[in-house]
Amino acid sequence: FFRFRGSSGFYCEKGILLSFTMSSALVWARRHPFLIAAPVGVLAIVVSVKPLLRLQLESIGNKVIGAPITFDDLDFRPFSGTVALHGLCLKNQPQFRTDHLLAVKKVHVEVDLRTVLSSVVVIPLVEIRGLDMIYEKFLVEGSNVDAVQKKLRS
Repeated sequence: FFRFRGSSGFYCEKGILLSFTMSSALVWARRHPFLIAAPVGVLAIVVSVKPLLRLQLESIGNKVIGAPITFDDLDFRPFSGTVALHGLCLKNQPQFRTDHLLAVKKVHVEVDLRTVLSSVVVIPLVEIRGLDMIYEKFLVEGSNVDAVQKKLRS
């Protein structure tokens, strides 16, 4: 059985709200703040993770290997544990003549979400498509691969 109460909305006889108006929505929101805050919080985290992940990956290049890491697009799906990088490019350090050490059209990685908080993270799939690697070697300085390995050890 339904009753109409002017602008306050439709209610059934047992007091369960079936449709919202502004005033009834505010009352409901005050009574159930977690049901609103949780989805909004999850959405905010998911939306903000992609730019943060992009920033972290690009800053790793200069800090860790001494050369920029760039990519065209990042597809991050936190609930399925997948990350895909499109147009990934690991640039060479400045002393080398060629533009890049490694360029990949697509890198797709899947992570077993059950192991993310454990001491061993299981990565069941790493898929690399369109790999272009340039090995450049000088007589004195060594190769571009040697330079990256040397920077990683330091």
